Amino acid sequence: MPKCGQMRVGAAWVGGKEPDLRPNGTLRPYDRRCRTRIMIGAQVHGQIGKNSIWRVQGGDGNYGRKKGTTTQYHYKYFGNPAYPGSVLEQWQLVFKQVMAEVKLLPENVRDHYRAMRDEYLAKYRSHPGMYKAREWPHFYVQERLKELYPGYP
Repeated sequence: MPKCGQMRVGAAWVGGKEPDLRPNGTLRPYDRRCRTRIMIGAQVHGQIGKNSIWRVQGGDGNYGRKKGTTTQYHYKYFGNPAYPGSVLEQWQLVFKQVMAEVKLLPENVRDHYRAMRDEYLAKYRSHPGMYKAREWPHFYVQERLKELYPGYP
């Protein structure tokens, strides 16, 4: 378990704690104060604010380790903003456009992609290494992105 936050042992506090007030008198952001108040050894699941993501997993990720142990991983929250004019922003706009088209597709076109889904399911369902659970929008998006975005494989 990661050692973060603090806990009380007798009359003493163990662990690091960031003060609530900054030198200029303003409060520290909630997610950071919350993260530093996690007791040592406690299990945290999920996300705290836009700052930290926690995951608990059985074992320590290595083959042959003792069973019955859990390991907790802490990841810094990562947003993927695209700055104006970047390639990432162009890609995100194309993808948003395609997803908006999916919502407006008429039923007869949806039925075509549902048939593609059923064919894919019948062909690859018994091949665990190749089968991916896909729904009909995936097939539409796959075709449409090749038309709209030149770098799409």
